[in-house]
Amino acid sequence: MRVCPTKLALLACALAGACHKSSSSGAPILASMRIGPEGGALVVNSGNQEGLTMTVDPGVLTFWVDFRIRDILPESLSSGGVSSFAAVPGLPFRIEPEDLVLSSSVRLHMPYQPKVIYRNGPGNVEVNQISPFTTRIYDPDMVDALDGFVELDIKTFGQFQVVEGDRVVPLDYVPPVGIVSQLSNGFAFEVQDMAPQSEFAAPAAKKWRITGPSFDESVIFDSCEVVGRRSESSSWLEIWDDPFAPFQSTGTAFITPQTSVMQVQSPIGWPSIGASVLPFGFMSYELPREYGGVMRRNVLKLALNVAYSRIDLGTAERRMIYWFSPTAGLLQVSIDGTIYDRIP
Repeated sequence: MRVCPTKLALLACALAGACHKSSSSGAPILASMRIGPEGGALVVNSGNQEGLTMTVDPGVLTFWVDFRIRDILPESLSSGGVSSFAAVPGLPFRIEPEDLVLSSSVRLHMPYQPKVIYRNGPGNVEVNQISPFTTRIYDPDMVDALDGFVELDIKTFGQFQVVEGDRVVPLDYVPPVGIVSQLSNGFAFEVQDMAPQSEFAAPAAKKWRITGPSFDESVIFDSCEVVGRRSESSSWLEIWDDPFAPFQSTGTAFITPQTSVMQVQSPIGWPSIGASVLPFGFMSYELPREYGGVMRRNVLKLALNVAYSRIDLGTAERRMIYWFSPTAGLLQVSIDGTIYDRIP
């Protein structure tokens, strides 16, 4: 949670229950309810905020409070006009009394629209609050990117809105060089620098290496493009004549893939032999998933299929899928349909 400087001078008044009413701006009331020590649930049953619910458990309040949820949409959007709010995941609303502060939390259930989130995880959302005391950004306690809602515990009120979380470039999802991700069944993933004498030596060149029982293969990237593959244990090397960019949308990826030429050293260091390669790949943003006891809201999936025809290995295909989080790095990897989970 990121918190801006607060006006703490108002806190004592609110905790004492003296500030349980606030002036109204005249904005439309979506729901209202008097709630006291027995608790209750304030629910919006229709409109843009349908499903918005504030739940007060018994014992949270020691006095009665007249709660209101107000719609603060621009008039143009309320009347069916065009507004910038139409492109954001959540629409703003206000809970009154705005100057009330509680010593125990109430639960806020807020709807949002995952479908409007573009180039970001559909669950990568935050909650913005503006109150008389502070402006802050909350990480939701729960995100459901399928049904489109978030939940959050709050003690202060005012304006709330579900907003999109920060976007990061695709390569920022990939863990830094030297971080070894231990996977199930004895597998491991690591991003490594290329050796200075390598055919792929370049400032942005990295190899994504996966090792495991009877398996040792690397995909060679130069920035966002695949330029070849390598196996240390089997001693072979592919140098692709045409770099391939898998960090693309599914729509772009399904435009007819093109067979390309590559040079194969088998074993490494021997004269190269011509071969053919047909790469196919795309990226997509996935639903949140748990890792290390934390729900990772921003997940990127990168699929990379490599069909090849080589003298040493014949004709075959390697199918790779990687799942990344910008905060945790690799979460899972799939090799030819078998998924290996990262071990926390």
